[in-house]
Amino acid sequence: NDFITEEQVTKFSQEDLDLDYREFDYNAGIAPYFREEVRRKMLRWIAEQNESGTDYNIYTSGLKIYTTLNYKMQQLAEDVMVEHMSKLQNSFEKSYGTNAPWLKDKKLMEKIARRTSTYKRFLKSGLTHKQIIDSLSKDKQKRIFKSWQGDEEQMASTMDSIQHYTKFLNTGSLAVDPTNGDILVWVGGINFEQYKYDHISQSKRQVGSTFKPIVYTTAVDQGISPCTYFSAEEIAYDNLKGWSPSNSGDKDEAYLNYSMEEGLSNSINTIAVKVLEKAGIDNVLLMAKNMGINSELPKEASIALGTGEIKIIDLAQAYTSYANNGKHIEPNLIKSISNHKDSVLVEFNSELNEKSAFSKETGQIMIEMMKSTVNSGTAARLRSTYGLKNDIAGKTGTTQNNKDAWFVALTPKLVHVTWVGLDQHEIGFSNTSIGQGANAALPLFGLWMKELNKDKQFNTYTKPTFPKPTVTVQEALNCDPIKRDGFFKRLFKNPNKKKSKKFKG
Repeated sequence: NDFITEEQVTKFSQEDLDLDYREFDYNAGIAPYFREEVRRKMLRWIAEQNESGTDYNIYTSGLKIYTTLNYKMQQLAEDVMVEHMSKLQNSFEKSYGTNAPWLKDKKLMEKIARRTSTYKRFLKSGLTHKQIIDSLSKDKQKRIFKSWQGDEEQMASTMDSIQHYTKFLNTGSLAVDPTNGDILVWVGGINFEQYKYDHISQSKRQVGSTFKPIVYTTAVDQGISPCTYFSAEEIAYDNLKGWSPSNSGDKDEAYLNYSMEEGLSNSINTIAVKVLEKAGIDNVLLMAKNMGINSELPKEASIALGTGEIKIIDLAQAYTSYANNGKHIEPNLIKSISNHKDSVLVEFNSELNEKSAFSKETGQIMIEMMKSTVNSGTAARLRSTYGLKNDIAGKTGTTQNNKDAWFVALTPKLVHVTWVGLDQHEIGFSNTSIGQGANAALPLFGLWMKELNKDKQFNTYTKPTFPKPTVTVQEALNCDPIKRDGFFKRLFKNPNKKKSKKFKG
């Protein structure tokens, strides 16, 4: 190929050959999900460049890719993930015991088997369902990921593998600097070798109560006072087929009226729906879009409880709005690309969205309300259990039937989103105590932030505080958190009987 001369061939072929070879395992090493996302983005960029006459190759052109990832932060996040998820997995399996669906529900296991490429290949070849299941039930030597204790070689069938891997909780964890959009941490799942599906960029799940701040933001931005009181009374909505959102509290809640701040910090479902009704569904959907959520969301009252399915990365983008006076910023994972001669080919910089989704005052009010969630509400264990003293706002989330656990943490320099659940939507946590966002997802942030606080190199992210709210904002939030119905109102209200009305949102 005319790379070297004949003389060079003769000379070098007579010399000893020293190899400095390192075996590369694509599945191993730090941030495998992040690396894969970088690879995917690079392939798209190269394809665009090559349309203009270049001849770049991601593997052979000597391109140098500089990413936004913070190596030490990522390392800590991965360590924390293993620590928390291994303990949670143990609790999860114990909570089900011998009644676990992956052990008892044969039809579910066969349903999951139908989704595999192997099943589809057999089906295409003309085999019946019974014949396919029989084939998938034959043992062969496999390397199995064994409950956080490492891999193990054993005889197992494909159906055994499906049963085994179905039980594992999975996760997604993302940290973004809202001031510049840099992605600092990206944990797309529990094990890249066994679970290639990235829960940050690929998975869409119902977001539960982490959507409620968007509902409240819409209401506040329309001029509804944060000191507006809403009854926690459960209501059956006649024009929504009797749909009746409820709370996890006792019946006495029917006599209580909560300020918006208290309703949000304690994640009271009945109040979130009433705030949505007052703000208007169309307005809330527009607010979500203006905050950077591009997913198509259902135009239904249940959106107040987070029934919309959103990617982690999009939810993180929406929350960056609170750190930027209403302007979201797109998360970015590549800083620049250089050629083999170190000449910069392109730089990537995220810019704030031109238009603010809400006013600066609304943003301050919402941050104060979400700080209450951390200080005294559903995320209070960040203070009590993990001893965090940082300036933190946040929101927990738990979806119907405990299918998804969420936590979003917001600081002046960090937006951190975590999700925990199972890949198979048919299975959720056995109970809310284990599966709620505060127990399943919040610790991934709590443990991580606790580690960051120990190291001065992270002071840039751990020490900043939110701007002090203006006098106007302080006055807007200056009200009693709860008001109890008067004697006569309590006398004629039956907490065991649902009030009926039409939803007018």
